[in-house]
Amino acid sequence: MITNSGVIQRLRESEDYKDFFRNALADFGEKFGSEDIGNWDEDQKSEFFSHIEKEWTQEDPETDDGDIEEVCDDEEKKLRQAIRKEIASALRS
Repeated sequence: MITNSGVIQRLRESEDYKDFFRNALADFGEKFGSEDIGNWDEDQKSEFFSHIEKEWTQEDPETDDGDIEEVCDDEEKKLRQAIRKEIASALRS
């Protein structure tokens, strides 16, 4: 179950994710010659999103190992996925 503090943490995390995503977009934009994902071919998009999935980590201060996925319940995981999809969708527009 998501608590108020859990929601606040997810909102903070979403800002961190936006920053991470934008920085990666800028880096890959330089590499591919355009920051507009719509101008990338399927291989470039795949490389970019593979990078996002592989490199995005968020330390959880409540765990020793930093693996937040192990401590999140299903609702929190769904919220995180929804936030990531929304951010990606907004940046593609």
